[in-house]
Amino acid sequence: GKRAYCQFWPQQCGGIYLHQLRSGRNPGRLSGHQPAYYGYSAFCKNTTLTNVVLGDSVTSVGMYAFKDCSSLKNINLSKNLQSIGVGAFEGCVNLSTIQLPATLNKIDMRAFAECTSLKQIKIPKSVKEWYSESFAFCGLENVVLEEGLTILGETAFSGTNIKSIEIPG
Repeated sequence: GKRAYCQFWPQQCGGIYLHQLRSGRNPGRLSGHQPAYYGYSAFCKNTTLTNVVLGDSVTSVGMYAFKDCSSLKNINLSKNLQSIGVGAFEGCVNLSTIQLPATLNKIDMRAFAECTSLKQIKIPKSVKEWYSESFAFCGLENVVLEEGLTILGETAFSGTNIKSIEIPG
């Protein structure tokens, strides 16, 4: 399967050349050639990846692309990102901040579930498809929903300890 392919054949996975992770001064930083799509489980369970910068050519992050990347702390999303797939960042327990771009229109099921270090999120009004448990069991304390947002996914914030939420009126 794809996961085994990624684990045992690091030359290429889901359109990403994994040797980039080990080049340069910071082996935990992904940079260089940026495809438009990060494929199924591309970096799933990578424990060395700490920082990801998605270039502006990236429009979609696929299913489980960064799932269980336990060392991932920072991610800069493409300003042209349109969709985040099922479980794309699920279980990234050290991911502490993320800024969703104004172009984002889809947050799929469990996209950020179990990101226990994620304390705040601002959901842009561009989001039109928002699926269940997208932020379930996160460390979320503060949530801001932008004016014009029309959809809120079922159980989107279940299992969180939200202290404040801004809901436009």
